[in-house]
Amino acid sequence: MPAGTGRAREAGGRGFVEPAVRFARTSLPVVALGLLMGRVTVLGNLSPFGLAFFAAVEFLLSQSAMAAGVSVAMGSLTVAGPGGAAESAAGLVLAYLMFLGVRSSAGAARLIKTAAGAGIARVTVRSVMLIIGGWSPYAMLVVVFEGLLCATLTVMFALGLRAIWSGTPLHRAYSAEETTPVAILLAAAVAGIGPVRAGPLLLKNAVGSALTATVAYAGGSTAGAAAGVAYGLVASISGTAAPVYIGVQALSGLVAGMFRDLGRLGSFSGFLLGSVAMSLYTSNVASLAQSMTEALVGAAVVLVIPGGVTSALRRMLTQEPAGVGEQGRAPAAATIDVAIAKLRGYSLALREISRAFEQAYTVTRDEQDKMPRMFGSITSRVCERCTDFRRCWEDEFRSTYRWMFDLIRKAAGGAPSAPGSGGAGNPDGARSAASFRCRYPEMVALSVNHLGELEVCSRRWEKRAGEGRHVLGAQLRMASRFMDEVASELLSGAPAVAPPEQRRIGCSVGVAKANKGGTDVSGDSVAVKDLKNGRVMIALSDGMGAGPAAAGESGAALALVETLMDAGFDREAAVSTVNSVMVARATGEAFATLDLAFVDLSTGDAEFVKIGACPSFIRRGNEVAVVRAQSLPAGIISDIPVETIPRVILPNDMLVMVTDGVLQARKDPNPREPWVASFVSRSRWASSQEMADRILERALAACKGADKEIRDDMTVVVAQFPPA
Repeated sequence: MPAGTGRAREAGGRGFVEPAVRFARTSLPVVALGLLMGRVTVLGNLSPFGLAFFAAVEFLLSQSAMAAGVSVAMGSLTVAGPGGAAESAAGLVLAYLMFLGVRSSAGAARLIKTAAGAGIARVTVRSVMLIIGGWSPYAMLVVVFEGLLCATLTVMFALGLRAIWSGTPLHRAYSAEETTPVAILLAAAVAGIGPVRAGPLLLKNAVGSALTATVAYAGGSTAGAAAGVAYGLVASISGTAAPVYIGVQALSGLVAGMFRDLGRLGSFSGFLLGSVAMSLYTSNVASLAQSMTEALVGAAVVLVIPGGVTSALRRMLTQEPAGVGEQGRAPAAATIDVAIAKLRGYSLALREISRAFEQAYTVTRDEQDKMPRMFGSITSRVCERCTDFRRCWEDEFRSTYRWMFDLIRKAAGGAPSAPGSGGAGNPDGARSAASFRCRYPEMVALSVNHLGELEVCSRRWEKRAGEGRHVLGAQLRMASRFMDEVASELLSGAPAVAPPEQRRIGCSVGVAKANKGGTDVSGDSVAVKDLKNGRVMIALSDGMGAGPAAAGESGAALALVETLMDAGFDREAAVSTVNSVMVARATGEAFATLDLAFVDLSTGDAEFVKIGACPSFIRRGNEVAVVRAQSLPAGIISDIPVETIPRVILPNDMLVMVTDGVLQARKDPNPREPWVASFVSRSRWASSQEMADRILERALAACKGADKEIRDDMTVVVAQFPPA
């Protein structure tokens, strides 16, 4: 064989293989993404993703623009039919003609012009279709919004594609500016799968869960929460998930990232744990099983994904802290910087999750949502089998609708129906209210009443679930703020506890108690705790009633306050958390007062928080000052105002705190504080415990002298502040 022939064949082989490799590396992913982008529809009927993707490819990979355009049109064809595909193709052609005029530009200027061209092309084509089909100001406003969205997505997709196709992306770390566009690009692609099901499983949600779980395992909590927010946002605006799905995905990604140090099984379990926790608040019984199945299938990808892929993703999503040596340990400053960055990331994720919960709490069903559902149920139960169906619902539609609407409104509103009043519960009234003859008024009335009862019950449980979401959102918001405060403390390096030599005053506390007559357990609880920065907390709580139940309420409230304050929560966050927990767990009437005093032993500054609590007394010499506030006890309403009352404690001052059993010891219609203030101002005892015992003895004597029994639990707390 001549040598030239062999070299020619070899060159011809290379000439075929190299374009095929280039197509597989560039155009094939573009075609796949284009098909998915062409299928994405958001907010009902807006579909700017396909044109935005085409514009981004034209800007960055112009040699693949034709493949991107064809694939986008084919994707539109699968969801919108020939008409939608034709509209999409018209927009692509118009945009391409506009792009030809901006190819001479470069850099950011060309990207801005390309994005503007995509937006203008989308607005132009949709405006023409709008004029043909029927124009309205609102519809035109929506078209303009879609054009702006298309231009914005063009920029985001261009940045995402540049991050993916620039250099060797699997061997470098992405910056924060690159990670977000890539996440949005992938989330939009997953949304393009559409309502494809594998049995009861919605494939799109399973793939989205797999994406979030994998990113969390590779990149940690911040990356996992960001991926969850990105996919949850796209899924919710595309109409296949409720807004709270953002919170479900975000929390699942956050917890999966937190557990990644435990390996694949840790991230898998963390993702399921986050999904279960959120789904219990956001899903009903019917959808809970499907949600959990989708989360289980998606998270299982973490268990089987190859190690090389996760290693590459970890290099892309994380950056090693500067200064890491051969021993793998970073300097202390770099370690603190990493810890602060993680805390900030956790805080941001929790804040976004709390916002999703609190927004979901404000959404309620209105008449427009309720009426069509009840109309459909009644007509399917009764009317469709009636021989007069066409007469009622076609010939006399307005009269029938008005009559049925009135019956449903009364039943769903819970209004009682008296005989002969025309109410929903009375067949004779239902018959007389109609301007036509109904063959089955009794069946209609029974169906309306039954559906009305279901609606009232549904509203009640929706309100309860909404309150639970609001409580959870508030707690997540407070946890976010706490993480921000911890990060600030790390950044400033402030000392956590004041050294003993800096304290101006000391603190000694005495407690005296007496139980209500006939009970062996006091419903009052007391706690004294040293806090950070040289402060001390003196807490008193009075549970509703007496006995073990009241003791359980007050004890649980103070235990939670102690835990939160010890963890570093501020006063407002701790009190609000205790109140929210008590509201959420209450099965009946159960509440407790909170009487909190925070004293800085270094400065003498004191702050009092009173939630339904009795006045306190500060003695200085022979003078007594009363500290009081008006508020409901904790556990009654979900939101309570937390008012802080500032005071100053000087050396040798005395603080007296009491429960209402002490103040009510005397049967006197006048204000009952004066007797305690008078006794405190006159008494002189060496220790706090002696003072507490003497106040309680005086209260017991007054109570027994009146009716020979203790009407309520009594507790006295006395704190003395000698010079340090």
